[in-house]
Amino acid sequence: MTTSPPLPLVDATAMIRFHRIFREALDAAPRFIGEVAAGDHARADHVGGYYANVLALLHAHHEAEDDTIFPWMLERLPEHAELINRGNAEHEAVVGRLEAAEEALVSWRAAPSDGSRAELLSTLDTLGESLIEHLDHEEADVVPLIGQCIDVAEWGAMSANAFQRFSGDKPWLVIGLIQEQLLPTENATMEANMPPPARDFWLGTGRGMFEEYVGALRS
Repeated sequence: MTTSPPLPLVDATAMIRFHRIFREALDAAPRFIGEVAAGDHARADHVGGYYANVLALLHAHHEAEDDTIFPWMLERLPEHAELINRGNAEHEAVVGRLEAAEEALVSWRAAPSDGSRAELLSTLDTLGESLIEHLDHEEADVVPLIGQCIDVAEWGAMSANAFQRFSGDKPWLVIGLIQEQLLPTENATMEANMPPPARDFWLGTGRGMFEEYVGALRS
């Protein structure tokens, strides 16, 4: 009986590129949110939609890691359990601050005032303190371990898990944000593995919706 050859290990540096979505959103908050005038509901809703979906993506990403690659890494690389468990612990530390930012975002979108804007910026700054520390650690210490023991199919399973968990209302927005960061070959693989209806929507309509939305956001 013949067996299939093992699948290649993943190039986990894609994780570093993916993390730029969160780094850039937090860096841009003083401009995107800070420049929205009190009472400008239309602009607050537009900017708020971007942040709501980025924060939902962060939730989904961390939950998918906790469900998939972190347990697999612990099983396969027990000698690095301390580093891997630190990543799990950092997720727990981030989640409370993430939820506080989401609550402040809802309040600001509903009533964009000077006070609600300041509260939202404060919660995002607090989130950033713990999140950036976590991302720095994960990129320096965990990403190299992923590349030692996680194959391309398992990497795809983590991505699928994250999209199943994603609770935002603009999946086309996060697909576009992801594609901005990944390499052309990675984007081609991503599109090839989309369910046909999702791929047809993205290529036919979704990409244009994304470009229009972020064009207005960044103008």
